[in-house]
Amino acid sequence: MRAIKAMAVVGAAAMLVATGAFAAFGPRGGREGRRMGPGIRAVLAKLDLSQEQKDQIRSFAEAARPQLQALREQQKSNRAALRALLDAATPDTKAIGEAMLKVKAGREALDAERQKLHDATVSVLTPEQRVKFETYLEARTTMRGGPGRGKGRAARGK
Repeated sequence: MRAIKAMAVVGAAAMLVATGAFAAFGPRGGREGRRMGPGIRAVLAKLDLSQEQKDQIRSFAEAARPQLQALREQQKSNRAALRALLDAATPDTKAIGEAMLKVKAGREALDAERQKLHDATVSVLTPEQRVKFETYLEARTTMRGGPGRGKGRAARGK
């Protein structure tokens, strides 16, 4: 009986720790590259950054913001054009294919810009902070369904 109670207490404690760690990432934090999302801010807050590191990361985010915003707007336009082609009374398969390629290229451009911001952020972290940062991001990716989320079953290997 004691063993069962001990296992229940350990299990409950593990659930609380896991829930707290995952809750730190916030709902859809950083999705679609919107500024530095609440999830990323929560992760960075857990890293005990110096004021200099905070200032550098903030400047990286501010410098990246215009390009990310322009790419998001272009992507929004590309998706709207694709939707219009798909909803046409007589869809033009060639135009749809071209529009899909534009959406894909836009997604890749956004991913590349986000990666630049990630790399710049990591460049100012200590080795210990980098490990924590990457661990938190990996947990966040796992929670959100993995790196292939939203890119179709083939991209996820299913």
